[in-house]
Amino acid sequence: MFKTSIITSKDYSDFIGALQLRYAIFSEELAYVKKNNVYDLLKMEFDEFDKEAYFVVLRYNNEIVGSARLNFGSHLPFNTKSDIELYCPFSKLSNNIEITKFMIRRDKRNSKSILLVLNTILKFIGNKDYSYVFTDVFKGSVTHNLLQKFGFKQFDYQYIDEYFTIDTPSLILYMSKVELETITTQNDKISKMVF
Repeated sequence: MFKTSIITSKDYSDFIGALQLRYAIFSEELAYVKKNNVYDLLKMEFDEFDKEAYFVVLRYNNEIVGSARLNFGSHLPFNTKSDIELYCPFSKLSNNIEITKFMIRRDKRNSKSILLVLNTILKFIGNKDYSYVFTDVFKGSVTHNLLQKFGFKQFDYQYIDEYFTIDTPSLILYMSKVELETITTQNDKISKMVF
């Protein structure tokens, strides 16, 4: 049975489990992440944005099988792109949220599990004070298609993320709090999504 929870780096065993899952999916399964001796030794994938983040953790029978990271504030991962303000003029507001590292283990990756994580994210951020939610996705990915169906808009900005090994362009999607609140009150839109 699927179950979600919200954790931080202080929830040590779950935090380590989420980083290990990221390594298993991004490094081993998809080979997205460049070879890194530290990652390979520890069997974890991590960066400087993890310590202050929140994570939605998806469990199946108490085993961590999915995760998504939520960063709050102006120091967001996608803001490290040097020319981002030219394309996203409101990207550096101090109360934005970025959803990153959204992943589900291959054998549990389906509409039900994806929507459960997405619904948990929406409930968690629902009472937060923020202006926009951002995410960067690979062009044409399942996540890209899902979030566009959900109503996320796309900036006219593409880049090749040098952190990853693939040449697929990354895109930045966004939605304002007002738009997101309007959509989340229409629960049918979420429950009837088909992939």
